[in-house]
Amino acid sequence: MQSASITPLSRFLVSTGNVLYHARKMLLPGIAIALIIMIKPSLFLGSHSLDQLMVILGIMIALAGEVLRLATIGFAYIHRGGKNRQVYATKLVVKGLYSHTRNPMYVGNFLITMGLSLLYGSPLLSSLIFLSFGFVYLAVISAEEDFLRKKFGQEFETYTKTVNRFWPNLRGLSRTLREFDHYNWRKALDKETGTIVEALLIGVALVAWKTYALYGFENSHSVFAVLAVVFLLAVALSVLVNYLRKTGRLVSDLHNEHSDLG
Repeated sequence: MQSASITPLSRFLVSTGNVLYHARKMLLPGIAIALIIMIKPSLFLGSHSLDQLMVILGIMIALAGEVLRLATIGFAYIHRGGKNRQVYATKLVVKGLYSHTRNPMYVGNFLITMGLSLLYGSPLLSSLIFLSFGFVYLAVISAEEDFLRKKFGQEFETYTKTVNRFWPNLRGLSRTLREFDHYNWRKALDKETGTIVEALLIGVALVAWKTYALYGFENSHSVFAVLAVVFLLAVALSVLVNYLRKTGRLVSDLHNEHSDLG
């Protein structure tokens, strides 16, 4: 069952999303790297105090995105791997954070990306990241929702009428969390460590390049010392989780989950 009114924009987003569905994993980092190469780091609007404020805000936004991802994975996670390089789902998942926003993982990704972009100090970079990443995510989500609408019909239509596509509705959140016996921290740690480490390393790289470009290494020993500590913590976290996996101490039901969208 499909909605009666399909606009040309919707068709364009769906067709584009089907093309970008798997390419996004290489496309999005490629866009970010290209923009960083073309745009020099700077103090936000030329103000040192404003730049410090943006760095703090960026860290808070990125943390909010990571908390959202961790909450989603630990309660009712959907592995978006697809099947045969196509959008695929065997069931419609509407529990956990998916009962408050239809795309909590994508929202989390976007918040992390935008938060990290603010560390660079360039309004132009943040604006282009917002537009490019926003378009790719919107197209991919449109393709996923087109699949779900065709497969689940009225069930999905009802879901879309009660749950926002992006903006989380926090009403009833405490009740939602009480529906689960426990938070599956093993699954969250197993699945999310890679994203956490990657975000930390990207943040370190952005701040290091920005600091070196603006002040040079000789005048920024304290900043680079802090960045070195963060880098070592990220590496230590990765090594620890890999050790826990190999020794069987990090048991997760992640690999038994279906590849479902919601």
